[in-house]
Amino acid sequence: MRIAALVVLLLTSPLVGQTEIGKFVPRGGEPDDWFGGSVDVVGRTAIVGAVRADRVDPGSAYLFNTTTGQQIARLTADDGGPFLNRFGGSVALSEELALVGAWGDDANGQNSGSVYVFDAQTGEQLRKLVPEEGQPQDQFGWSVAVKGDLALVGAWGDDTLGEDAGAAYLFNVQTGEQLAKLTAADGQAGDLYGISVVIGDFVGVIGAVGDDVHGEDTGSAYVVNLPDGSHRHKLVASESLEFSQFGWSVSMEGAQAAVGARLDDGLHARSGAVYLFDLHTGEQTDLVLPDHGAPQDGFGSSVSMHSHQLLVGARRADFNGRESGAAYVFDATTGEQVFELAPSD
Repeated sequence: MRIAALVVLLLTSPLVGQTEIGKFVPRGGEPDDWFGGSVDVVGRTAIVGAVRADRVDPGSAYLFNTTTGQQIARLTADDGGPFLNRFGGSVALSEELALVGAWGDDANGQNSGSVYVFDAQTGEQLRKLVPEEGQPQDQFGWSVAVKGDLALVGAWGDDTLGEDAGAAYLFNVQTGEQLAKLTAADGQAGDLYGISVVIGDFVGVIGAVGDDVHGEDTGSAYVVNLPDGSHRHKLVASESLEFSQFGWSVSMEGAQAAVGARLDDGLHARSGAVYLFDLHTGEQTDLVLPDHGAPQDGFGSSVSMHSHQLLVGARRADFNGRESGAAYVFDATTGEQVFELAPSD
């Protein structure tokens, strides 16, 4: 198998045209590393997870300069080993810090999970986040987001409200102190609350793809106030059906949130969809669909918002062959598609 790579695209302003400017390939990469399985970008720095790196699968993450393409550092856990830690399964980046989730870590029992905090400039490991109430199979670190001194970490396997009802934790990343444990006010077994998280200045959004709000696994997302963790709104798609998995991905910018439903019947059976919401009111403002799609594309598998643009991943689209994948850029204010992205090779 080929080593996966992350293709960097320059999106020119104002929302027209795109130019592929580089391709990240990690030094020392091996087959089946799954490099590119998680990614975040802040300024001129990118972090990329490789959850199956090192053959025995403890995982790695890499820091790159997005301008030069140069690899800055390779991040590994100082206590990692050949135990399928899944280090790199999730990543998040701020100006100063790099966070790497390891949902397979056994800090509180098998697959209880943890998150490692690194200096984003030097790659030095600074601390390790472990929840006070962690239990086996919690999958803490499956999702992670950071903003300033706050980190939001999902643990969809938490059983506080029932088996796999899920939870999320708020930490001070500068000190490692746990500030709050969040659960859904109406949470139930199988909700998978915490499968996705995103954090803003005063608010966070937490996905719960297993919520049966409109039928089995239709999914929902919760808007929470920070830093106290109180719930503000529950986001529910206007048109989602059973097994849509609304909440699989979440992103936000300002007062707008995007929520991916990767198995929604948007254009075709299980082609996927993305819904936009007003964070002040909790009201749905738009339904985003690609101009062209196909069944099982997985549109909405990943979402990211920046500068009034919405980037949506469709991991199973057939642009360059079966399930080669694609991404789409939309104007987040109008919901209109601007262009489709696929790597040149």
